[in-house]
Amino acid sequence: MKLTKIILPVAAAAVLFVGCGTKDPEANLAPEKCEISGVDAPLWVCGNLDSISKGDKKYASASAPMSKLGREFSRKQALSKARANMAEDLKSDVISQVQEEAAERQIDDTVTVNRVSEQVTKQIAALTLKGTSQASSWEDKVGKELYVLISIPKSNIDTEIEKAFNSAN
Repeated sequence: MKLTKIILPVAAAAVLFVGCGTKDPEANLAPEKCEISGVDAPLWVCGNLDSISKGDKKYASASAPMSKLGREFSRKQALSKARANMAEDLKSDVISQVQEEAAERQIDDTVTVNRVSEQVTKQIAALTLKGTSQASSWEDKVGKELYVLISIPKSNIDTEIEKAFNSAN
């Protein structure tokens, strides 16, 4: 229980401060121009989420092929993939921060650290399923692909982590 009280706040801090660090200008590989099938596309379609990044939201994107079942079917497929991408991004951030903090505190109980990481990431994954909304979409009419951009308010993430922390007490 004491370990949980230590690691959950660390996990919360990890999610809160994702993207707050300084970046090496040469490490920025995000495209400055996006062209798909010979047509200019929004930068986020090519993976440049920094182009639309706002301090109060986290973004993810994905695409799905246009289906004979209609645009709505393709949109739902793309939304599902984008939510999975967002959950995976958040999971990676939380797990690495929890593991770093455990190492700094010389906590050698790998099972406990993994259990805490898993608990927090499950809660974050559940949050991405219910708390996201579609921010934009773009259709590649030549390649017949539908791209979607989703967002989730960072305050929703903060609230979920706070709930996890309170339930550990």
